Amino acid sequence: MAFTFTLGYPLSALILDDKTRYFMGTTDGIFLPQQQARIPTILGPREIVTVNGLNGTSYTFPAGLGAQSITLAIPQITIGSIFGTEFNARFMAYDFGGDFGKLQFLGRRCATTSEGIF
Repeated sequence: MAFTFTLGYPLSALILDDKTRYFMGTTDGIFLPQQQARIPTILGPREIVTVNGLNGTSYTFPAGLGAQSITLAIPQITIGSIFGTEFNARFMAYDFGGDFGKLQFLGRRCATTSEGIF
């Protein structure tokens, strides 16, 4: 029964759903009338959304990158071999600033086997 401590960077995959692929965008500046539209996030589908305004003007929201999933290497700490128990914790946070905002990820897992007990 030896105590172990490991720091690693395993890969984690996230399959994107509609909540992460779209958001409600609002026209800005002097465009009238101000409007909201369901538009792709930067990871969303490659579709351009255009809304029409007064006097034949239009406002175009850019398309996303068309990603179906994201794969990231997330820092992970593992403490293990305490009566066959292993605890993993993953955390990552990055503030891109401006309009992009923050990316945050937290995961944890605790597992045990009967091998360490008997």
